Amino acid sequence: MLWPGHPEWAAPATLTPDDVRAGTVLLSLALHYFTRRHPEADALQVCTAAQVLVSHAVAFLGGYPIEEEAIYEQADAWLLSLAGGVPPAPGDIVALTPPYDAEGHPLLPGGDIAAFTRAMVPLIETLVFTSEAQARALAEAFLRQAGDPAAQRAAEIFQRCVLGHVVDMDALVVCADCGAEPLDVWYTGQTGGRRCVRRAIPRGNRPGRPAEGRSESPREHRSGHAFPRECSQ
Repeated sequence: MLWPGHPEWAAPATLTPDDVRAGTVLLSLALHYFTRRHPEADALQVCTAAQVLVSHAVAFLGGYPIEEEAIYEQADAWLLSLAGGVPPAPGDIVALTPPYDAEGHPLLPGGDIAAFTRAMVPLIETLVFTSEAQARALAEAFLRQAGDPAAQRAAEIFQRCVLGHVVDMDALVVCADCGAEPLDVWYTGQTGGRRCVRRAIPRGNRPGRPAEGRSESPREHRSGHAFPRECSQ
């Protein structure tokens, strides 16, 4: 490992993402950061948090042989899915990166690489060192705040591939804020989110339901929520 003052150390600000030294420098900094913040944590936790973040940020060679550890696979799947990529299925190694624009920049939730990185550091830290429930709250808040098509894509991948959620559309839906029920889940047409809307008519005749003989468009198609539900009255 390298450290400030080492003959091969280079200031991180002077390195490009494809510089092979960037991975080693960032991993050293990340290991120091998480070790200082979590002195009682075991080595696997520290290495996982540091290496998952670095491996998705810059060209990365080397590191620790922890990729097959369950905690590493979980953190890696969370980070990749929240970026809009598709993590490998359990026991598989094939993954898909996030989509890219014509200039080769990843289309990340919020549209800003720096902001995405700042959000992922505390999220992965919470997942590895604290609890999955608290990390999930951070993930949902981040995607809800981003509120763009990339965030919607990431939310759906996160729900399906990481959390394994399959929404039962016939189940009773109750507003977590006001207790109103029953509710239907449907698209509002607003980019980046779905909302629960109070039902004033029988289920099956919800707002936006197409007339007989007309198929639903993708935006009208009823689906499960990807963000925390809210009640619109």
